[in-house]
Amino acid sequence: MCLQPINLVANMLRLDSEHDHQDQTYNTWYMPTFFTCKLQNAEPDLTTTSIYFDADRYGGNIEMCEKIFVPINEDNQHWYCTLVDFVKKKVYILDSLPNSTKQRGVVVRKLVQDLDTVLQHKFANKYKFQASSFEFDESPNIPKQLNGNDCGVYVINFMKSAEVEQMSSIMFQSETERFNIAMELVLHPKNA
Repeated sequence: MCLQPINLVANMLRLDSEHDHQDQTYNTWYMPTFFTCKLQNAEPDLTTTSIYFDADRYGGNIEMCEKIFVPINEDNQHWYCTLVDFVKKKVYILDSLPNSTKQRGVVVRKLVQDLDTVLQHKFANKYKFQASSFEFDESPNIPKQLNGNDCGVYVINFMKSAEVEQMSSIMFQSETERFNIAMELVLHPKNA
């Protein structure tokens, strides 16, 4: 399971955003995998789950937020990612191995409904959207993996790319990309 690298990259992207926007106007939020686990509980605890949206965690000013990435694990066997784009009013299912997208579509729709509930609880009137009413794009033009073990690497690259239109050009050699991700994390300026 590719749990830790996805969380480390989410933290790295958050730190980079923090460095670029010291006024906490982060326009892209990268949620950790354990947030998704809390959100997918039958009845998520709104207070506990909403803590992830604090400015010193993974959130910030909801009025400035344009996108939220939420990584999803399917049965401890496959990673894919949801991108909620508030500007385009779209929810993208970023799946490099889309064999059962209808099932994933159902999972993502429920997740986005729960996300709406948590955001409404956290930000009240400042949360002006209903992401669950956005258009859902289950098959954006993104690359497909050629093996059964690079899904986490794809999720990381989707998060790093941030723009769906640019994701179609993601190409990598598996072992080299894994090494590059590890080196990027180790050599990150916050590790100095």
